[in-house]
Amino acid sequence: MFGTQWFETRILSTLRGTALPGTAQTFIGLYTTNPGNTGNAGSEISYSGYARQVIEWSAPEVDADGNIFIQNTNSIIFPRSQEDAGEVRHLGILNAQPAGSGNMMLYGEWLLPLQVFTDNQPVVRPGEVRYTLEGDFSRWFKTQILNNLRGETIQGMTPVIALFDGDPQDSGVELIGGGYQRMSITFAAPSAQPEGYTRMQNSNDVIFPDPETPWGTWRFTALMSSVTGDLVDIFQNPRAETINRQYIPRIAPFEYTMRLN
Repeated sequence: MFGTQWFETRILSTLRGTALPGTAQTFIGLYTTNPGNTGNAGSEISYSGYARQVIEWSAPEVDADGNIFIQNTNSIIFPRSQEDAGEVRHLGILNAQPAGSGNMMLYGEWLLPLQVFTDNQPVVRPGEVRYTLEGDFSRWFKTQILNNLRGETIQGMTPVIALFDGDPQDSGVELIGGGYQRMSITFAAPSAQPEGYTRMQNSNDVIFPDPETPWGTWRFTALMSSVTGDLVDIFQNPRAETINRQYIPRIAPFEYTMRLN
């Protein structure tokens, strides 16, 4: 499944200080055509008695490739159809139950279409709906996003940049030396891209202090939720840079890019 522009924008906006309240209850809707990144492009199935159904999510888990995911734990049983209603190829996860209401958060395509004939009752078995997060976000932030669908709020952040000599989720160590400190970063508003993802870039010039002593080798850039906060995002530098005196690390405006799909 993929996030919609609506959901992705609100997730990224937490890094601009705006909290994202947890969704108390999420619902699954059935679609005959693809809702798309806007969440509004698809056609929701319509038959007498049809209603979106509650979806209950597992706690975040890690798959064999190290990706974090959640999946439905309940059997989802839709009302029985009194007519031939068509072929369901797509699904949407929404924050309101009445058809045509609320905002779509996730959308996806069934591996096998659901045929809704007369007297047919669509059923989704436990584990058939899965949302997996990949990419450079930290395990902490991915877990925050997944738990938001389970009712937990993501607090607004005051992000900073930290420099590491290795992957901070592995054995990487933050640089240290005279004058080193984490530096504030601000982001422009997220924007939807034609390719279907939502992008957000830094709006300020992140300039570190002039090193008073050597800091070490800068191999990874880490985005932290605050000066003393949690790891949010990881970027591996194209080349390692040794930070000695009179070498001032800098991230120019629009150089740090975050993508969510």
